[in-house]
Amino acid sequence: MTIYSRGRAFEYRVRDFLKRNGWFVIRSAGSKTPVDLAAFKPNRTVLLQCKASKIPTLAKKERKALIKLKRTLRVEVGIAYRGPGNAIAFRSIDSLRPLLGDLP
Repeated sequence: MTIYSRGRAFEYRVRDFLKRNGWFVIRSAGSKTPVDLAAFKPNRTVLLQCKASKIPTLAKKERKALIKLKRTLRVEVGIAYRGPGNAIAFRSIDSLRPLLGDLP
């Protein structure tokens, strides 16, 4: 399995998880943008960068672009990654705190 296909499979896994938990989700397929998934609930928007690794890291350019989106659009922005036991975990882009304590 290539890095690309592993990443894509993880994006689908996160997308499906969020959908099962009541989110409307749009995947930004092959867009080369900093946003892999946009998730929506009434009065809430979350933009996510998905990382299939257990230690999520962002390139400086990706991080800056996501922070700019957060400030400009006034939305929540974070990273979805593989947590303990291969569970899906979420964290805020600007800290190590969990993203959306009530996610899903």
